[in-house]
Amino acid sequence: FPTRRSSDLQRLRECLLDHYQKMYGRRFWKGRFSGEQPREFMSNIEMMGAFAMLNEPNHGLPLKLEELRREAKRLRRASLHQESYTVNMQLAEESRRLGCELGEVLGLRFMGVCMYRLGRFEESHELLLQARDRAIECKLHQQELYIANHLGATLRHLGHFERAHETFRAALGRICLPRELEAKARLLGSLGAFYDEIGYL
Repeated sequence: FPTRRSSDLQRLRECLLDHYQKMYGRRFWKGRFSGEQPREFMSNIEMMGAFAMLNEPNHGLPLKLEELRREAKRLRRASLHQESYTVNMQLAEESRRLGCELGEVLGLRFMGVCMYRLGRFEESHELLLQARDRAIECKLHQQELYIANHLGATLRHLGHFERAHETFRAALGRICLPRELEAKARLLGSLGAFYDEIGYL
């Protein structure tokens, strides 16, 4: 793991601030995120609040698959993770039947996320590996990055700290800006949470 604590963390925070300022403008940072705040890494909660401002992504799925995706998301937001898992499994299976690669990857990805939320980390890990391999096979690079973010968090909970760190850093090294700006911010946020857990903050 890195040994130069303060400079690395300052660089991570400044990268996040720079990217969000470009995305939302200076007005977004007035007060809570202004330069008057202490020079410390943004907390995971602050970044979750920032992400809540992002628009709903347009995945361009066929109507039936999009309905399944939205229902799975609704259940997940209501913390009904087992129910969401079932709908995501339907999404993956129906997408496979229809030959929709993105729908299949999304279904597998969020099946893994649901297992993570249920504390079933080994199952989450296996599903996320399947989702990542399928995303790579289908050349869905942005989904691969999001899956790497989930995968790193799952590895962290399993106690595989070296592998979690490698997963985050490798994904960050494959970012293509500005198209994958959100993925980079998410990965940096997860990396910050990881550093906090290992006592690096």
